[in-house]
Amino acid sequence: IVREGGSLVMRDTIVKENSAAGVVSRGKGSRVELQECVVEANGGNGVGMDEGGQAMLASTRVLGNKGCGAMTSGLNGKVEATSCTFSKNGTHGVACAGRAVLATRECTFKANKQLGVLVQSGARAEMQGDDITRNGAHGLCMQLGGVLAARGCRCRDNKMSGVA
Repeated sequence: IVREGGSLVMRDTIVKENSAAGVVSRGKGSRVELQECVVEANGGNGVGMDEGGQAMLASTRVLGNKGCGAMTSGLNGKVEATSCTFSKNGTHGVACAGRAVLATRECTFKANKQLGVLVQSGARAEMQGDDITRNGAHGLCMQLGGVLAARGCRCRDNKMSGVA
């Protein structure tokens, strides 16, 4: 766990089979950077940011976690992901809530149990060139004031709606 202004940079690292979350960034100013990592089969969220924690993921695979692949919530919370895969997670590929921000580019959200991407409770998301496919419910879901802007994304073959 990275707390209250702490910083973590990991490259080519596996975070696997922990009983709770894989990686947590908690508190204002906390930042996690994952490059070419695998976050897999953890008992909670793969990567969790709360109370303003932030994460930057590049070429990272977030797979088969019991909760969300990545979850961010709270003012100043932020996830930036480039060329990442969020697949086969127990709830959503990525969830963003409570005025947090999500920015993705060229990512894959595939075969998550519920939603590919959830944006809710005043959160904002910008997605570019992403592939959202074969999720258990909707591909993209905005609710309770969540706002999403997508450009050049492919949303297909989800069990329910592509966008809801």
